[in-house]
Amino acid sequence: MSKFNWVLSTLLVTALISSVSTRSTQTTRAQTTLSGTGEDTSGALTKDNPPPASPVPPVPPRRGTSRGPSGWATIFQALVQDNQPPEDAKKGGSRGLCAIAPKAIGTNAAIWSDRPLFVWKGRIERIELRSTGSDRVLWSQSVEGKNRVQYDGKALQPGQTYEWRLFLSSQENAQPTKTEKFRVMDAQERDRIQAQLQTLEEQLKAEQISPEDIAKRRAQYFAKQRLWSDVLQEAYSVENPSASLTAMVQAIPKEICTSHPSQPNSTQPR
Repeated sequence: MSKFNWVLSTLLVTALISSVSTRSTQTTRAQTTLSGTGEDTSGALTKDNPPPASPVPPVPPRRGTSRGPSGWATIFQALVQDNQPPEDAKKGGSRGLCAIAPKAIGTNAAIWSDRPLFVWKGRIERIELRSTGSDRVLWSQSVEGKNRVQYDGKALQPGQTYEWRLFLSSQENAQPTKTEKFRVMDAQERDRIQAQLQTLEEQLKAEQISPEDIAKRRAQYFAKQRLWSDVLQEAYSVENPSASLTAMVQAIPKEICTSHPSQPNSTQPR
């Protein structure tokens, strides 16, 4: 009986060691598979993992590197991931008027640019810009037949919250159909990003790359900061975009407006 117990104990220990080894091997394979697919296993662009306080500017591509679809596709995937709608909004669709940018997209309500690009989906006649809580119109633009317009007024102030109003009518006394708010980030944070962008641009000057590649590198930087309105401004700014960027730009209204379906205007004119 004593010999039998010794044999049984030996078999149990061997089985336990084998089980632990198998689980370790499976975990390693899973991590390798995620890395092999190009997925960001570090979680740097997920909602539960905020960006580092002082991220390092991305390294520019090597001289002669051709632009490929993976760069814009990765940026777009991160934008959509950080812009997931709540379960009760997924059935909303993308009907009606939709303000795309600038606004709070995903986890970041602030923007870096002090001269933002306004982008929307739907037909409107005019947009206005005001400081929140003020009746004074800072900037107004006729936009009939357009879906975006570049702000060309006086530079917006850091730390200030603004609202842009979308009108279906060009009449001055018309009520806005939709109002969207956004905030320009504080001066200290904005200056930090400005310094890092200058460092990045100095690196890019030594590279023989296209204007689209430059916009892509800037967009990648903004994506790491979760500054999605600034990412979109870079994407829309490229003239003669590649097929990859064109596909991204065409998909943006569907993804953003589906995630944030148009709702009745909850902000009453002041």
